[in-house]
Amino acid sequence: MNFDVWWTPTAAASAKTLDKPISDAVDRVQAELERAGCAAADYRLTGDVLERICVIKLPYDYRMLVAFPSEQEVAVLLIGRHVRNPTLDVTLSYMAARQFSARMDASVLDRLERRGARTGLNKSRLAERYIDEGIRIEDHPGIVFRDGPAGRRPGLAAGPDVWEVIGVLNGAPERGEAAILYTADYLNLPLAQVRSAVSYYAAYPAEIDEWIARNDEEAEAAEAVWRREQAALA
Repeated sequence: MNFDVWWTPTAAASAKTLDKPISDAVDRVQAELERAGCAAADYRLTGDVLERICVIKLPYDYRMLVAFPSEQEVAVLLIGRHVRNPTLDVTLSYMAARQFSARMDASVLDRLERRGARTGLNKSRLAERYIDEGIRIEDHPGIVFRDGPAGRRPGLAAGPDVWEVIGVLNGAPERGEAAILYTADYLNLPLAQVRSAVSYYAAYPAEIDEWIARNDEEAEAAEAVWRREQAALA
């Protein structure tokens, strides 16, 4: 039986900072988790809420914490050092974190599973996404989330994506209120929608900056292809 291995954002971010020997070990461990599940772990934590969490030893003093939300799921929770300092120890840090569980109506779980089958996400990740997006939508009226070829991103209801609005705002000739007026006029949007995008950007700047950078990279790549084609035709 193969296991569905998925990573929390915290674990994925930690993995990007690892030295090569540890990173290579992580790759090997993931393959083993996909094959063997919990049997790939070195030991299991004990205590309330912790019984479904296991620890895998990595090179040096690093550890990987994994959980098993269901019989066929493996969630990589954290990767970090296992040391005596409680503020640095990855296991103690996780044990100190708040845990959350919820009972859902069977019809809600059925819809999650059907949606997960269509999107390729398991119901745990899908539920986390909907909770996160629901809170963001409530905090920022006028913001919606939609799928697209480049991925799921925040946008204005019946309007452009947030990153598009902020991209125009950043290029405005003036700052402050004048930039908001410029952006509203340029995109033919009500001022309220531009302010909604600015409010969301203020709360999640890194997310929107990443979308802007990604678009800039794609535009530069497309221009480079066009220039090569023109050079070949010359």
